[in-house]
Amino acid sequence: MPGPAVSTDPPVPQNWSPRMLRNPRRREAALLGVSAVSTIQMVDPSLNSTALPRAAEGLDMSSGTMTLAASIATLLLAASMLGTGSLGDLRGRRKVLLAGALAAVVGCLVTALAGNGAVFLIGRIVTGIGTAAAFGMSLAIIPLLFHPRELPRAFGIWLGVQGIMIVVACIGGGLLVTHFSWRIGYLVIPVIGLIATTWAYLTVPDSRAEKARRFDTVGVLLAALALICLIEGFSQVGAHGWLSPVTLGLMAAAVVLFGLFAVWERRVDEPAFPMELFASRPFVAAIVVGVVFNLGNAAVTMQYPLMVQGTLGKSAFVSSIVIAMFGAGSIGGAFGAGAFQTRRGISDRAMFVSGLGIIAVALLAMAFTTEHTPLWLFLATSTVIGFGVTWAQNPQSTVMMRSVPSSMVGSVGAIKPAVGQMGMGLGLGGLIPVVNTFTASSSGTPQHAAARGFGLGMLLVAVFLAVAALVIWRMMRPRRDDDPATIPNRATTEPAERAQAAARTDEPA
Repeated sequence: MPGPAVSTDPPVPQNWSPRMLRNPRRREAALLGVSAVSTIQMVDPSLNSTALPRAAEGLDMSSGTMTLAASIATLLLAASMLGTGSLGDLRGRRKVLLAGALAAVVGCLVTALAGNGAVFLIGRIVTGIGTAAAFGMSLAIIPLLFHPRELPRAFGIWLGVQGIMIVVACIGGGLLVTHFSWRIGYLVIPVIGLIATTWAYLTVPDSRAEKARRFDTVGVLLAALALICLIEGFSQVGAHGWLSPVTLGLMAAAVVLFGLFAVWERRVDEPAFPMELFASRPFVAAIVVGVVFNLGNAAVTMQYPLMVQGTLGKSAFVSSIVIAMFGAGSIGGAFGAGAFQTRRGISDRAMFVSGLGIIAVALLAMAFTTEHTPLWLFLATSTVIGFGVTWAQNPQSTVMMRSVPSSMVGSVGAIKPAVGQMGMGLGLGGLIPVVNTFTASSSGTPQHAAARGFGLGMLLVAVFLAVAALVIWRMMRPRRDDDPATIPNRATTEPAERAQAAARTDEPA
Protein backbone atom coordinates (compact mmCIF):
# COMPACT_ATOMS: atom_id res chain seq x y z
CA MET A 1 0.00 0.00 0.00
CA PRO A 2 1.28 3.50 -0.74
CA GLY A 3 2.37 5.59 2.22
CA PRO A 4 0.82 8.88 3.25
CA ALA A 5 1.16 11.73 0.80
CA VAL A 6 4.21 13.93 1.24
CA SER A 7 3.78 17.69 1.46
CA THR A 8 4.41 19.59 -1.76
CA ASP A 9 6.24 22.24 0.27
CA PRO A 10 10.01 21.86 0.64
CA PRO A 11 11.30 20.67 4.03
CA VAL A 12 13.43 23.82 4.46
CA PRO A 13 12.19 27.41 3.89
CA GLN A 14 13.26 28.75 0.49
CA ASN A 15 13.63 32.24 -0.90
CA TRP A 16 11.48 31.87 -4.04
CA SER A 17 11.06 34.58 -6.60
CA PRO A 18 7.48 35.99 -6.76
CA ARG A 19 7.03 34.39 -10.18
CA MET A 20 8.04 30.91 -9.02
CA LEU A 21 6.13 31.22 -5.75
CA ARG A 22 2.91 31.18 -7.79
CA ASN A 23 3.99 28.06 -9.71
CA PRO A 24 2.60 24.86 -8.13
CA ARG A 25 5.34 22.84 -9.87
CA ARG A 26 8.15 25.03 -8.64
CA ARG A 27 10.08 22.23 -6.93
CA GLU A 28 10.13 20.12 -10.12
CA ALA A 29 11.22 23.16 -12.17
CA ALA A 30 14.03 23.85 -9.71
CA LEU A 31 15.10 20.19 -9.84
CA LEU A 32 15.44 20.38 -13.60
CA GLY A 33 17.43 23.60 -13.18
CA VAL A 34 20.01 22.14 -10.80
CA SER A 35 20.12 18.91 -12.84
CA ALA A 36 20.92 20.87 -15.99
CA VAL A 37 23.73 22.74 -14.21
CA SER A 38 25.17 19.48 -12.87
CA THR A 39 25.64 18.17 -16.42
CA ILE A 40 28.55 20.56 -16.92
CA GLN A 41 30.73 18.41 -14.68
CA MET A 42 29.59 15.25 -16.46
CA VAL A 43 30.18 16.53 -19.99
CA ASP A 44 33.44 18.42 -19.56
CA PRO A 45 35.78 15.44 -18.91
CA SER A 46 34.44 13.57 -21.94
CA LEU A 47 34.86 16.57 -24.24
CA ASN A 48 38.31 17.33 -22.87
CA SER A 49 39.56 13.77 -23.42
CA THR A 50 38.26 13.88 -27.01
CA ALA A 51 39.58 17.32 -27.93
CA LEU A 52 42.84 17.47 -25.97
CA PRO A 53 45.05 15.43 -28.35
CA ARG A 54 44.16 17.72 -31.25
CA ALA A 55 44.48 20.82 -29.06
CA ALA A 56 47.94 19.71 -27.92
CA GLU A 57 49.01 19.23 -31.52
CA GLY A 58 47.55 22.54 -32.64
CA LEU A 59 49.11 24.54 -29.78
CA ASP A 60 52.40 22.61 -29.92
CA MET A 61 52.17 21.59 -26.25
CA SER A 62 54.98 19.69 -24.60
CA SER A 63 54.19 16.25 -23.17
CA GLY A 64 54.30 17.72 -19.65
CA THR A 65 51.87 20.50 -20.53
CA MET A 66 49.51 18.02 -22.17
CA THR A 67 49.61 15.76 -19.11
CA LEU A 68 48.86 18.71 -16.85
CA ALA A 69 46.05 19.86 -19.14
CA ALA A 70 44.48 16.41 -18.88
CA SER A 71 44.35 16.44 -15.09
CA ILE A 72 44.40 20.04 -13.84
CA ALA A 73 40.63 20.56 -14.03
CA THR A 74 40.00 17.33 -12.10
CA LEU A 75 42.52 18.31 -9.44
CA LEU A 76 41.00 21.77 -9.01
CA LEU A 77 37.48 20.31 -8.97
CA ALA A 78 38.32 18.00 -6.08
CA ALA A 79 40.34 20.65 -4.24
CA SER A 80 37.61 23.31 -4.53
CA MET A 81 34.62 21.20 -3.49
CA LEU A 82 34.67 21.74 0.26
CA GLY A 83 35.48 25.44 -0.06
CA THR A 84 32.74 26.20 -2.57
CA GLY A 85 30.28 24.02 -0.63
CA SER A 86 30.95 25.90 2.61
CA LEU A 87 30.73 29.20 0.77
CA GLY A 88 27.30 28.25 -0.57
CA ASP A 89 26.04 27.36 2.91
CA LEU A 90 27.25 30.69 4.28
CA ARG A 91 26.61 33.14 1.43
CA GLY A 92 23.78 31.61 -0.58
CA ARG A 93 23.61 28.32 -2.46
CA ARG A 94 21.90 29.67 -5.54
CA LYS A 95 24.53 32.40 -5.89
CA VAL A 96 27.38 29.90 -5.77
CA LEU A 97 25.54 27.54 -8.14
CA LEU A 98 25.11 30.26 -10.77
CA ALA A 99 28.60 31.70 -10.24
CA GLY A 100 30.13 28.25 -10.67
CA ALA A 101 28.22 27.55 -13.87
CA LEU A 102 29.24 30.91 -15.35
CA ALA A 103 32.87 30.32 -14.31
CA ALA A 104 32.82 27.00 -16.17
CA VAL A 105 31.44 28.80 -19.23
CA VAL A 106 34.21 31.41 -19.07
CA GLY A 107 36.86 28.74 -18.51
CA CYS A 108 35.81 26.77 -21.59
CA LEU A 109 35.68 29.96 -23.67
CA VAL A 110 39.25 30.76 -22.62
CA THR A 111 40.26 27.20 -23.49
CA ALA A 112 38.58 27.33 -26.90
CA LEU A 113 40.22 30.67 -27.79
CA ALA A 114 43.66 29.85 -26.32
CA GLY A 115 46.63 30.74 -28.48
CA ASN A 116 49.20 28.81 -26.44
CA GLY A 117 49.50 26.13 -23.79
CA ALA A 118 49.66 28.56 -20.86
CA VAL A 119 46.32 30.21 -21.69
CA PHE A 120 44.84 26.76 -22.32
CA LEU A 121 45.84 25.71 -18.80
CA ILE A 122 44.32 28.88 -17.31
CA GLY A 123 41.05 27.98 -19.00
CA ARG A 124 41.14 24.46 -17.59
CA ILE A 125 41.87 25.79 -14.08
CA VAL A 126 38.89 28.16 -14.18
CA THR A 127 36.71 25.36 -15.56
CA GLY A 128 37.70 23.01 -12.72
CA ILE A 129 36.86 25.53 -10.01
CA GLY A 130 33.61 26.49 -11.70
CA THR A 131 32.41 22.91 -12.10
CA ALA A 132 33.22 22.24 -8.44
CA ALA A 133 30.88 25.03 -7.35
CA ALA A 134 28.16 24.19 -9.86
CA PHE A 135 28.10 20.44 -9.25
CA GLY A 136 28.47 20.63 -5.46
CA MET A 137 25.63 23.12 -5.10
CA SER A 138 23.35 21.19 -7.45
CA LEU A 139 23.73 18.18 -5.16
CA ALA A 140 23.29 20.24 -1.99
CA ILE A 141 20.10 22.00 -3.07
CA ILE A 142 18.10 18.82 -3.75
CA PRO A 143 17.64 17.63 -0.10
CA LEU A 144 16.47 21.15 0.74
CA LEU A 145 13.69 20.89 -1.85
CA PHE A 146 12.50 17.31 -1.27
CA HIS A 147 11.58 15.30 1.80
CA PRO A 148 13.59 12.16 2.65
CA ARG A 149 11.02 9.80 1.13
CA GLU A 150 11.12 11.74 -2.16
CA LEU A 151 14.89 11.77 -2.53
CA PRO A 152 15.31 8.50 -4.51
CA ARG A 153 13.05 9.82 -7.26
CA ALA A 154 14.64 13.29 -7.17
CA PHE A 155 18.17 11.94 -7.40
CA GLY A 156 17.00 9.56 -10.14
CA ILE A 157 15.98 12.55 -12.25
CA TRP A 158 19.22 14.36 -11.38
CA LEU A 159 21.35 11.40 -12.48
CA GLY A 160 19.13 10.66 -15.48
CA VAL A 161 19.58 14.14 -16.91
CA GLN A 162 23.34 13.72 -16.51
CA GLY A 163 23.21 10.40 -18.37
CA ILE A 164 21.31 11.98 -21.25
CA MET A 165 23.93 14.69 -21.58
CA ILE A 166 26.78 12.14 -21.49
CA VAL A 167 25.27 10.42 -24.53
CA VAL A 168 24.76 13.70 -26.38
CA ALA A 169 28.26 14.96 -25.52
CA CYS A 170 30.06 11.74 -26.45
CA ILE A 171 28.39 11.49 -29.85
CA GLY A 172 28.01 15.17 -30.67
CA GLY A 173 31.37 16.23 -29.23
CA GLY A 174 33.16 13.41 -31.05
CA LEU A 175 31.61 14.45 -34.37
CA LEU A 176 32.44 18.14 -33.86
CA VAL A 177 36.05 17.50 -32.92
CA THR A 178 36.59 14.92 -35.68
CA HIS A 179 34.98 16.80 -38.54
CA PHE A 180 35.51 20.44 -37.55
CA SER A 181 37.93 21.64 -34.87
CA TRP A 182 38.97 20.98 -31.30
CA ARG A 183 38.03 24.60 -30.53
CA ILE A 184 34.41 23.94 -31.44
CA GLY A 185 34.45 20.95 -29.10
CA TYR A 186 35.28 23.20 -26.16
CA LEU A 187 32.43 25.55 -27.12
CA VAL A 188 29.86 22.86 -26.29
CA ILE A 189 30.12 23.60 -22.56
CA PRO A 190 29.46 27.35 -22.95
CA VAL A 191 26.31 26.57 -24.93
CA ILE A 192 25.09 24.00 -22.38
CA GLY A 193 26.21 26.19 -19.48
CA LEU A 194 24.40 29.32 -20.61
CA ILE A 195 21.15 27.44 -21.22
CA ALA A 196 21.40 25.66 -17.86
CA THR A 197 22.36 28.84 -15.99
CA THR A 198 19.41 30.73 -17.46
CA TRP A 199 16.99 27.98 -16.46
CA ALA A 200 18.47 27.77 -12.96
CA TYR A 201 18.38 31.57 -12.57
CA LEU A 202 14.65 31.55 -13.35
CA THR A 203 13.65 28.52 -11.27
CA VAL A 204 16.03 27.77 -8.39
CA PRO A 205 15.33 29.43 -5.01
CA ASP A 206 18.08 30.71 -2.74
CA SER A 207 18.87 29.45 0.73
CA ARG A 208 21.69 29.56 3.23
CA ALA A 209 22.49 28.31 6.71
CA GLU A 210 20.15 29.87 9.27
CA LYS A 211 22.99 30.24 11.76
CA ALA A 212 25.98 32.25 10.59
CA ARG A 213 29.42 30.71 11.14
CA ARG A 214 32.97 31.48 10.19
CA PHE A 215 34.52 30.15 7.02
CA ASP A 216 36.88 27.36 8.08
CA THR A 217 39.91 28.42 6.05
CA VAL A 218 42.34 25.99 7.65
CA GLY A 219 40.03 23.00 7.24
CA VAL A 220 39.26 23.85 3.62
CA LEU A 221 42.96 24.22 2.75
CA LEU A 222 43.91 20.97 4.48
CA ALA A 223 41.18 19.06 2.63
CA ALA A 224 42.16 20.64 -0.69
CA LEU A 225 45.85 19.79 -0.32
CA ALA A 226 45.06 16.25 0.84
CA LEU A 227 42.84 15.57 -2.18
CA ILE A 228 45.38 17.04 -4.60
CA CYS A 229 48.13 14.81 -3.18
CA LEU A 230 45.90 11.74 -3.24
CA ILE A 231 44.60 12.14 -6.79
CA GLU A 232 48.00 13.15 -8.17
CA GLY A 233 49.48 10.17 -6.34
CA PHE A 234 47.06 7.84 -8.12
CA SER A 235 48.02 9.38 -11.47
CA GLN A 236 51.70 8.78 -10.70
CA VAL A 237 50.96 5.10 -10.08
CA GLY A 238 49.91 4.70 -13.70
CA ALA A 239 53.13 6.34 -14.89
CA HIS A 240 55.75 5.13 -12.38
CA GLY A 241 54.21 2.36 -10.26
CA TRP A 242 53.18 2.05 -6.61
CA LEU A 243 56.73 1.97 -5.26
CA SER A 244 57.94 5.12 -7.01
CA PRO A 245 59.36 7.71 -4.54
CA VAL A 246 57.06 10.32 -6.04
CA THR A 247 54.01 8.09 -5.61
CA LEU A 248 54.91 7.10 -2.06
CA GLY A 249 55.67 10.70 -1.14
CA LEU A 250 52.34 11.97 -2.45
CA MET A 251 50.39 9.16 -0.78
CA ALA A 252 52.16 9.75 2.54
CA ALA A 253 51.47 13.48 2.30
CA ALA A 254 47.78 12.75 1.61
CA VAL A 255 47.52 10.51 4.69
CA VAL A 256 49.19 13.12 6.91
CA LEU A 257 47.03 15.94 5.56
CA PHE A 258 43.81 13.95 5.96
CA GLY A 259 44.85 13.18 9.53
CA LEU A 260 45.48 16.83 10.26
CA PHE A 261 42.14 17.70 8.68
CA ALA A 262 40.30 15.22 10.92
CA VAL A 263 42.04 16.50 14.06
CA TRP A 264 41.38 20.12 13.13
CA GLU A 265 37.71 19.56 12.31
CA ARG A 266 37.10 17.83 15.63
CA ARG A 267 38.78 20.58 17.64
CA VAL A 268 37.59 23.75 15.89
CA ASP A 269 34.36 25.33 17.14
CA GLU A 270 32.89 25.91 13.66
CA PRO A 271 34.16 23.12 11.37
CA ALA A 272 33.70 23.04 7.62
CA PHE A 273 32.60 19.40 7.77
CA PRO A 274 30.58 17.54 10.46
CA MET A 275 32.98 14.69 11.28
CA GLU A 276 30.35 12.94 13.42
CA LEU A 277 28.76 11.66 10.20
CA PHE A 278 31.55 9.10 9.98
CA ALA A 279 30.01 7.38 13.01
CA SER A 280 27.06 6.37 10.80
CA ARG A 281 27.57 2.98 9.16
CA PRO A 282 25.28 3.75 6.19
CA PHE A 283 27.17 7.00 5.54
CA VAL A 284 30.52 5.19 5.58
CA ALA A 285 29.05 2.41 3.43
CA ALA A 286 27.89 5.01 0.91
CA ILE A 287 31.43 6.38 0.70
CA VAL A 288 32.85 2.89 0.14
CA VAL A 289 30.22 2.19 -2.53
CA GLY A 290 31.11 5.46 -4.28
CA VAL A 291 34.78 4.49 -4.49
CA VAL A 292 33.98 0.96 -5.67
CA PHE A 293 31.42 1.66 -8.40
CA ASN A 294 33.77 4.28 -9.83
CA LEU A 295 36.26 1.46 -10.41
CA GLY A 296 33.70 0.06 -12.85
CA ASN A 297 33.33 3.53 -14.31
CA ALA A 298 37.10 3.74 -14.75
CA ALA A 299 37.22 0.34 -16.44
CA VAL A 300 34.88 1.58 -19.17
CA THR A 301 36.10 5.14 -19.63
CA MET A 302 39.85 4.35 -19.36
CA GLN A 303 40.32 0.80 -20.65
CA TYR A 304 37.51 0.23 -23.16
CA PRO A 305 38.72 2.96 -25.56
CA LEU A 306 42.24 1.50 -25.54
CA MET A 307 40.89 -1.94 -26.46
CA VAL A 308 38.41 -0.75 -29.06
CA GLN A 309 40.91 1.50 -30.86
CA GLY A 310 44.26 -0.15 -30.17
CA THR A 311 43.33 -3.84 -30.37
CA LEU A 312 40.12 -4.04 -32.39
CA GLY A 313 41.34 -1.28 -34.73
CA LYS A 314 38.16 0.81 -34.58
CA SER A 315 38.02 4.59 -34.99
CA ALA A 316 37.90 7.17 -32.21
CA PHE A 317 34.27 7.85 -33.13
CA VAL A 318 33.35 4.19 -32.63
CA SER A 319 35.12 4.36 -29.27
CA SER A 320 33.00 7.37 -28.35
CA ILE A 321 29.88 5.34 -29.18
CA VAL A 322 31.00 2.69 -26.69
CA ILE A 323 31.29 5.37 -24.01
CA ALA A 324 27.95 6.81 -25.07
CA MET A 325 26.36 3.43 -24.39
CA PHE A 326 27.64 3.71 -20.82
CA GLY A 327 25.67 6.96 -20.62
CA ALA A 328 22.62 5.29 -22.14
CA GLY A 329 22.75 2.56 -19.52
CA SER A 330 23.15 5.12 -16.76
CA ILE A 331 19.91 6.79 -17.86
CA GLY A 332 18.01 3.54 -17.32
CA GLY A 333 19.73 2.90 -14.01
CA ALA A 334 19.05 6.40 -12.71
CA PHE A 335 15.35 6.59 -13.55
CA GLY A 336 14.79 2.91 -12.79
CA ALA A 337 16.48 2.95 -9.38
CA GLY A 338 14.55 5.98 -8.15
CA ALA A 339 11.16 4.65 -9.23
CA PHE A 340 11.84 1.06 -8.18
CA GLN A 341 13.13 1.90 -4.71
CA THR A 342 10.33 4.36 -3.99
CA ARG A 343 7.51 2.06 -5.13
CA ARG A 344 8.86 -1.22 -3.79
CA GLY A 345 10.45 0.00 -0.58
CA ILE A 346 13.75 -1.73 -1.37
CA SER A 347 16.46 -1.13 1.21
CA ASP A 348 19.54 0.94 0.42
CA ARG A 349 21.57 -2.11 1.41
CA ALA A 350 19.96 -4.22 -1.33
CA MET A 351 20.33 -1.43 -3.89
CA PHE A 352 24.03 -1.05 -3.13
CA VAL A 353 24.77 -4.76 -3.37
CA SER A 354 22.69 -5.35 -6.50
CA GLY A 355 24.30 -2.37 -8.26
CA LEU A 356 27.82 -3.57 -7.52
CA GLY A 357 26.79 -7.09 -8.52
CA ILE A 358 25.50 -5.89 -11.90
CA ILE A 359 28.82 -4.16 -12.61
CA ALA A 360 30.80 -7.24 -11.51
CA VAL A 361 28.83 -9.57 -13.80
CA ALA A 362 29.36 -7.29 -16.80
CA LEU A 363 33.10 -7.05 -16.14
CA LEU A 364 33.26 -10.83 -15.68
CA ALA A 365 31.83 -11.21 -19.19
CA MET A 366 34.94 -9.40 -20.48
CA ALA A 367 37.39 -11.65 -18.61
CA PHE A 368 38.01 -13.83 -21.67
CA THR A 369 38.41 -11.02 -24.19
CA THR A 370 40.48 -11.77 -27.30
CA GLU A 371 41.48 -9.70 -30.29
CA HIS A 372 38.46 -11.24 -32.05
CA THR A 373 35.87 -10.30 -29.42
CA PRO A 374 32.93 -8.70 -31.26
CA LEU A 375 32.26 -5.00 -30.82
CA TRP A 376 28.70 -5.66 -29.68
CA LEU A 377 30.00 -7.21 -26.44
CA PHE A 378 31.84 -3.99 -25.57
CA LEU A 379 28.68 -2.02 -26.36
CA ALA A 380 26.48 -4.35 -24.29
CA THR A 381 28.72 -4.51 -21.23
CA SER A 382 29.33 -0.75 -21.34
CA THR A 383 25.55 -0.27 -21.21
CA VAL A 384 25.13 -2.73 -18.33
CA ILE A 385 27.97 -1.17 -16.34
CA GLY A 386 26.45 2.29 -16.81
CA PHE A 387 23.15 0.90 -15.53
CA GLY A 388 24.82 -0.66 -12.49
CA VAL A 389 26.78 2.48 -11.64
CA THR A 390 23.71 4.71 -11.41
CA TRP A 391 21.63 1.92 -9.81
CA ALA A 392 24.10 2.09 -6.90
CA GLN A 393 24.72 5.82 -7.18
CA ASN A 394 21.10 6.80 -6.65
CA PRO A 395 20.81 5.35 -3.11
CA GLN A 396 24.37 6.50 -2.43
CA SER A 397 23.29 10.10 -3.06
CA THR A 398 20.19 9.60 -0.92
CA VAL A 399 22.03 8.04 2.02
CA MET A 400 24.76 10.68 2.02
CA MET A 401 22.37 13.63 1.90
CA ARG A 402 19.30 12.34 3.77
CA SER A 403 20.35 13.10 7.34
CA VAL A 404 22.68 16.04 6.77
CA PRO A 405 21.99 19.17 8.87
CA SER A 406 20.33 21.68 6.58
CA SER A 407 22.97 24.26 7.49
CA MET A 408 25.81 22.08 6.07
CA VAL A 409 24.39 20.44 2.94
CA GLY A 410 26.92 22.28 0.79
CA SER A 411 29.87 21.10 2.83
CA VAL A 412 28.68 17.49 3.00
CA GLY A 413 27.66 17.52 -0.66
CA ALA A 414 31.31 18.16 -1.47
CA ILE A 415 32.31 14.69 -0.32
CA LYS A 416 30.36 12.82 -3.01
CA PRO A 417 32.30 14.12 -6.04
CA ALA A 418 35.52 13.91 -4.01
CA VAL A 419 34.78 10.23 -3.37
CA GLY A 420 34.07 9.81 -7.07
CA GLN A 421 37.42 11.29 -8.00
CA MET A 422 39.12 8.99 -5.49
CA GLY A 423 37.48 5.97 -7.12
CA MET A 424 38.42 7.10 -10.61
CA GLY A 425 41.95 7.83 -9.42
CA LEU A 426 42.19 4.38 -7.86
CA GLY A 427 40.99 2.93 -11.15
CA LEU A 428 43.66 4.88 -13.01
CA GLY A 429 46.39 3.92 -10.56
CA GLY A 430 45.31 0.32 -10.14
CA LEU A 431 44.08 -0.77 -13.56
CA ILE A 432 46.87 0.55 -15.78
CA PRO A 433 49.77 -1.22 -14.00
CA VAL A 434 47.75 -4.44 -13.64
CA VAL A 435 46.69 -4.52 -17.29
CA ASN A 436 50.21 -3.62 -18.44
CA THR A 437 51.71 -6.38 -16.25
CA PHE A 438 49.31 -9.01 -17.56
CA THR A 439 49.92 -7.82 -21.12
CA ALA A 440 53.70 -8.06 -20.77
CA SER A 441 53.47 -11.59 -19.36
CA SER A 442 51.15 -12.87 -22.12
CA SER A 443 52.47 -14.66 -25.18
CA GLY A 444 51.38 -14.37 -28.80
CA THR A 445 50.86 -11.36 -31.01
CA PRO A 446 50.77 -7.84 -29.49
CA GLN A 447 47.02 -7.73 -30.06
CA HIS A 448 46.52 -11.08 -28.34
CA ALA A 449 48.71 -10.02 -25.40
CA ALA A 450 46.84 -6.71 -25.03
CA ALA A 451 43.47 -8.47 -25.10
CA ARG A 452 44.65 -11.02 -22.55
CA GLY A 453 45.94 -8.30 -20.25
CA PHE A 454 42.67 -6.40 -20.57
CA GLY A 455 40.61 -9.52 -19.81
CA LEU A 456 42.58 -10.44 -16.72
CA GLY A 457 42.37 -6.84 -15.51
CA MET A 458 38.58 -6.90 -15.88
CA LEU A 459 38.46 -10.23 -14.02
CA LEU A 460 40.42 -8.76 -11.13
CA VAL A 461 38.10 -5.73 -10.89
CA ALA A 462 35.02 -8.01 -11.07
CA VAL A 463 36.30 -10.07 -8.14
CA PHE A 464 37.08 -6.91 -6.19
CA LEU A 465 33.54 -5.58 -6.75
CA ALA A 466 32.01 -8.91 -5.68
CA VAL A 467 34.02 -8.90 -2.45
CA ALA A 468 33.09 -5.26 -1.85
CA ALA A 469 29.40 -6.12 -2.29
CA LEU A 470 29.69 -8.77 0.42
CA VAL A 471 31.44 -6.28 2.72
CA ILE A 472 28.69 -3.69 2.15
CA TRP A 473 25.99 -6.30 2.80
CA ARG A 474 27.55 -7.09 6.16
CA MET A 475 28.37 -3.47 7.01
CA MET A 476 24.74 -2.39 6.57
CA ARG A 477 23.22 -5.35 8.41
CA PRO A 478 20.56 -3.91 10.77
CA ARG A 479 21.34 -3.98 14.48
CA ARG A 480 18.93 -3.97 17.38
CA ASP A 481 20.34 -0.74 18.75
CA ASP A 482 20.06 1.13 15.43
CA ASP A 483 17.84 4.20 15.45
CA PRO A 484 15.85 3.97 12.20
CA ALA A 485 15.37 7.74 12.17
CA THR A 486 19.09 8.46 12.13
CA ILE A 487 20.06 5.48 10.00
CA PRO A 488 17.22 5.13 7.48
CA ASN A 489 17.60 1.95 5.47
CA ARG A 490 14.45 2.05 3.37
CA ALA A 491 13.10 4.45 0.81
CA THR A 492 9.65 4.08 2.38
CA THR A 493 9.58 3.98 6.16
CA GLU A 494 6.91 3.85 8.79
CA PRO A 495 5.01 7.13 9.29
CA ALA A 496 6.58 7.84 12.69
CA GLU A 497 10.08 7.35 11.29
CA ARG A 498 9.34 9.61 8.32
CA ALA A 499 8.12 12.28 10.68
CA GLN A 500 11.31 12.04 12.73
CA ALA A 501 13.49 12.26 9.63
CA ALA A 502 11.57 15.22 8.29
CA ALA A 503 11.70 17.00 11.63
CA ARG A 504 15.43 16.48 11.85
CA THR A 505 15.87 17.85 8.34
CA ASP A 506 13.96 20.96 9.35
CA GLU A 507 16.15 21.62 12.37
CA PRO A 508 19.02 24.07 11.97
CA ALA A 509 22.43 22.80 12.96
